[in-house]
Amino acid sequence: MAKSQKPTRAKKSPRRADHHRATKPRLPKQEYMDWRTFDPSTVRGTNAAELAEQLVTYRDHLDELLRHKGKYVIIRGREIIGIYADEQEAMREAIDRFGGEHVLVKQIVAKEPVHYMGGVVY
Repeated sequence: MAKSQKPTRAKKSPRRADHHRATKPRLPKQEYMDWRTFDPSTVRGTNAAELAEQLVTYRDHLDELLRHKGKYVIIRGREIIGIYADEQEAMREAIDRFGGEHVLVKQIVAKEPVHYMGGVVY
C-alpha cells in the first residue's frame, strides 16, 4: 500500500534582521512639574537667585493661590502683588508698576507639563 502524501507547506522564508513590522511611534509619557515639590537649587542662569526667590514664594503660597486656579499672579521678590483674570492684564499691570524690573507673571496651577527643547527644559 502506498502511503498517503500530505500536501507539503511552503517553507517560510526566514525574516531578515532589518525587516520588521511598521509600528506606530510612541510618544514619551508627558511629565509634569509639581510646584509643591519645587527645589530652588534647580534654577540656573542669569538672575537665578531672584527667580528662585519668586518661585519659592509661589510654592509657599500655592494653597491660597489655587483658590484662583487658571488666573495669573504677579510676584515680586517675596511679595504677591496681585491676581489677574488673564495674562495680558497681568503683564500690563507688571509693566505699568515695575517697568523693566524683574517680576514673575505666572498662571496659577499646581502641576504643569514639562517641555524639553534640545538641551533646555521649558
